Order: sequence, then structure tokens, then C-alpha cells
Amino acid sequence: MTKTTASQTDLDTDLQCIVDRLAAAGAPRAFAGSIHEARARLRDAVAVARQGAQLPEVGDIRDIAIERQDIIIPARLYRPQRQGACPTIVYFHGGGYALGGLDEFDESARRICRDTGCGVLAVGYRLAPENPYPAALEDARAAVLWARDHIARLGGQPALAVAGESAGGNLAASAALFMRDLDIPLAGQLLIVPGVDFARALAPDAVFPMLSAADLQDSKRYLFGDAPVNPAAFPPSPLHADDHSGLAPALIAIAGHDPLRGECLAYADKLWTAGARVQVLEFPAMHHTFFGFARASAGADAAVSAICSAFRELLNEGVADAGEPRGGA
Repeated sequence: MTKTTASQTDLDTDLQCIVDRLAAAGAPRAFAGSIHEARARLRDAVAVARQGAQLPEVGDIRDIAIERQDIIIPARLYRPQRQGACPTIVYFHGGGYALGGLDEFDESARRICRDTGCGVLAVGYRLAPENPYPAALEDARAAVLWARDHIARLGGQPALAVAGESAGGNLAASAALFMRDLDIPLAGQLLIVPGVDFARALAPDAVFPMLSAADLQDSKRYLFGDAPVNPAAFPPSPLHADDHSGLAPALIAIAGHDPLRGECLAYADKLWTAGARVQVLEFPAMHHTFFGFARASAGADAAVSAICSAFRELLNEGVADAGEPRGGA
């Protein structure tokens, strides 16, 4: 296992300023109030942050409808500026399974597309609590299978990867396990601060920047509702899958100021012990949602660049090993 890390440090100065400003303004935690209020806060925060911003430039963006049985899963395809065939990354956004969507996480999808040189298929999976577990998981599996079947119209190369942040990291990891069980190879999996263990034990009053134990409990309550789900099983917890062998090469990005840090490291160890290729990038000065703060923090921007560069290299190596041109990604 390749691991890049450092000792625990203080929160990044730019991020700390944002956290302090929110605290001084009496901003509620992410999931405070009703689900509609939480969604509105995220939507408004993204809109304010983007005012006058120069978003990462990509070659083309178009909306796509993924049809699955009696439902349609909205998706958005981002193509890089470079010409020619490239790998395709199926991307699942964060938001605790209940917040956000294609618009709120547009900048993250753009950044991954631009910095990896890959096509990115962002998936607007169904959200809880209106669509409780396993709706999001079913959509994630369906989207990856759809991408495999339509790879020629997406990136052009047969290389297919998955990526996700937080809740989306859970879906990406779950999709990788699902594809392994179907004996369908993936070129890689990018797991950014993934939540992989619903049996996690956190003190009820544990507070981390931008994500508290109470937020995690609310997210879990919205996701499962009254469903009789065993949190210490897979699904829904990739950490507790019976077998982690034969999985696609993984890049796991971890933040130092994150309640999910421990389970991220545990998952990396699980994959490594099972013989998978794993690279861990740990950013001790980052908080859980740093991937969306690249324009607000030089440190977060550098972290995002490092993540995308490492995943681009991982996919390039996989394409080269498969006999494709080395510059494919």
C-alpha cells in the first residue's frame, strides 16, 4: 500500500477562517432543521460561492437520462478539452445521501474532468428520505452498468472507473464491489473521504469542522428510515463486506479533521490485506468537505490537484497495462 501522510496538524488557515466566520454568524450544522431547510442552505451556499467565479473549463457538458426499469436517473457527462478517446469516470456526489445533486456538485465534476483528462459521468441518484435505502445504491449500480454498456459514446476507451466523495464514496466503493462480483473489470476507484462503516461509534457530542456526529446520525436516519438494516454488514457498509479481494486499484483520499478518518484508514487496510493495489493520500490540515473548497483555500486546491493527478496516473497505468496508448488519460 502506498501512503502519503503527515502528522496531525491544525486545520488549514483558510478553512479555519471560514469555519470561524460561520460560527460567528451562528450558522447551523449541515443537517439542522428540516431536510428542505438543509438542502436550501447548501444550494444557497453554493450559489454565493460561485458568484463571479471562474469554474474549471472542460470541453463539453451535456445532460443524459439513464433509463432503469420504470425510473430515469439524471446524469451529466463532462468531456475534457483534449481530443480523442479517454477513460470514463462514473462520479457520485456527496451530501449524506440526502443533500445536493448535479448542480451543487458541478464544480467537483468539472475539476475531476479537467485535471484527470477523463470523461466524467456525474450521477443524480435518488435522495433520502423521499427515496430511502437502497434507492441510491440501486441507482449507483445501474449507472455503472449503463456506462459500461455505453462506453463508446462516453469516453471512447474501454477503461471505466468509479469515483465519489463522502456518501458518494460509499456508493463508488459499493459499485466497485458489485462490479467485481459480476466479473466486470474497473480501471480504478477514487474514494474521497468515503463513509464505509455505518456501524461507526462516535461520541454524540463529537464535533468536527463542517461535519458533526449529529449530522452523521441525521444522515443515517434519513437514509434508512424504518428499514431493518444491519449497519455492520455489506451492503450498506463496504468495510464489512465478506471479501475484498479482486477489487479495482483504489486511491483513497483522507482528511485529518474528519470523523470518517478512522474508517477510511481501516478500509484501506482491508483492501491492502486482500491483495488490492491501494494508494492513500492523507491531508492532515483538511476537513471533511475540503474537495468543494478548492477556490477558497490554497491548501484545499493543492490537495484536489494532488488527488486528481494521482488518479490520472493510476488510470494511465491501467490503460497502458491493457495495451492502450499510454497517453489515453
